[in-house]
Amino acid sequence: PATPPDASASMRNDLPGAGEHTDYGSVTLLLLEEGDEGSLEVRTRAGDWQRVPYQSDTLLVNVGDLLQQWTNYTATSTPHRVSSVRGKRDRYSIAYFFHPNDHTLIEPIPQFGSGHSSSSSSSSSSS
Repeated sequence: PATPPDASASMRNDLPGAGEHTDYGSVTLLLLEEGDEGSLEVRTRAGDWQRVPYQSDTLLVNVGDLLQQWTNYTATSTPHRVSSVRGKRDRYSIAYFFHPNDHTLIEPIPQFGSGHSSSSSSSSSSS
């Protein structure tokens, strides 16, 4: 069950963050707050989880699934997760998700080729 907004900080610290996922859009811009160390983790190409360290005056740019498609996998979507760091203060994130118009055709930009050969086709076929 969801925890009500007025729940104590100790109850909120027991809640999980966001499980492993990639972002749907083209890019996500994220400002981390000092003290966020360990709450955001990215999966490396080797499959290991790495914490994203806080750096002052830094804007984190996360490649999303659409940019991966548009660049024919030249830029790859970043698997990541957010965990609740026990004993820390409340966590607030400022994120901006950039998505195209709903009618935008999603296919590789010509400069990047015509399709990713090692991925399965995401287009549907009619019977």
